Amino acid sequence: MVQALGPMTVILLLGGFLWFSNRGKAPALKLPPPPTRSLADFSALKPGGTVPDWSTSQGNFRLVSREGRTVMELSHEPMVEGRLVWNRIFKSHGMIRSRMWGEKARRASPRFALGVAGSSSAYWLRAIPAEKSIQIVSQEETIASVPWEWDSVKPVWLELRVVPAADGKGSSFEGRVWHEGEAQPETPTLVLSPVEDLGFARASAAAAPYALKPVYIDHLEVSSP
Repeated sequence: MVQALGPMTVILLLGGFLWFSNRGKAPALKLPPPPTRSLADFSALKPGGTVPDWSTSQGNFRLVSREGRTVMELSHEPMVEGRLVWNRIFKSHGMIRSRMWGEKARRASPRFALGVAGSSSAYWLRAIPAEKSIQIVSQEETIASVPWEWDSVKPVWLELRVVPAADGKGSSFEGRVWHEGEAQPETPTLVLSPVEDLGFARASAAAAPYALKPVYIDHLEVSSP
C-alpha cells in the first residue's frame, strides 16, 4: 500500500505523524551553565610542584611537605606581601576562601588577605593580627574595620563573598574570618555595601610574612557564576 501512495505522500504522512506526536510537549529547557569552581586538592600535590589554576604574582612561594602533608609555603625572603592569583576570570560576583597560618615573633606577626581586582579598583579583606582588626581595604585605604583577636597557634580561615547589593545597584562585600576548630560564622564578620560592580575581575589570596617566618596555605577555593 505504501508503494501505491507514492514517495511524496509517504513523506507528508510521516511529517504529520511526527507533528501530532510532539503536540503538548514542553520545549527543552536551556539550563544555565554550572558556576565556575576551583578547589585546590593539596593532598594530591607533590612538593616542588605547582597548584593547578593558580599563579604566583609576587613573593617566594613553593610547595613543601610539612607534618606529613603538602602545603604552600611563602618564604619570609623577600619580605613582601606574597600573592597567588586565580588563573580564571572572576565574573563580578562569587566567593573566595582560604586557610592560612604563620607564627609571630615578639611583637611582629604575619598578615592574611583575600582580594578581587577589577579594571579600575581592587578590594582586599585583610586579617591583621598586629592591629587586632579585620579590614576591607581599597587602594591601600581602610574603608571598613572591626576588632579581632588572633590565636597564633591555630590556622585562620578567610572567606570573601561578592554578592549583588540588596537594592540591586552595585555589589556588597561580605567577609568572614574564623579560626580552625570554630564553626564558620553564619553572619559576615565585616560587610561593605554598596560598591560598584567589578565586572570581570581577578581573585587573589595573599599573605605578608612580617614576623620574618614563613606563612603557610593549604586551602584555595574560588567559585564564580
